Amino acid sequence: MILDKVIEKYNDDVIYDKEIIEGNLHLYDWLHMHHEDFTGQYGKFYSAYKNASWYKTQVSQLEQSAESLGFDKVSKLKLQVALNIKGFIASGGFLFSMCSGTDSY
Repeated sequence: MILDKVIEKYNDDVIYDKEIIEGNLHLYDWLHMHHEDFTGQYGKFYSAYKNASWYKTQVSQLEQSAESLGFDKVSKLKLQVALNIKGFIASGGFLFSMCSGTDSY
């Protein structure tokens, strides 16, 4: 059945900043993105959740990720991720974005 072959071809890989910065987007035909913020301002939840432990943990993880990938600020990391995705699309890659994935200006 053709559908089975299509499903076998596409894994449900989850990639994030590290894989995109490392240049791994070329391994994929399309990118499904949602709930992403490319401003580096830690999302739209700051005013409501800035003191929540889960939020503080997320901020810390983002800062550690940026540093481990050679960026001094999360905003610089996110800018490079966005530029890499732009290059992926310009090279013929497909992007499907939903929810707040379209909210970054």
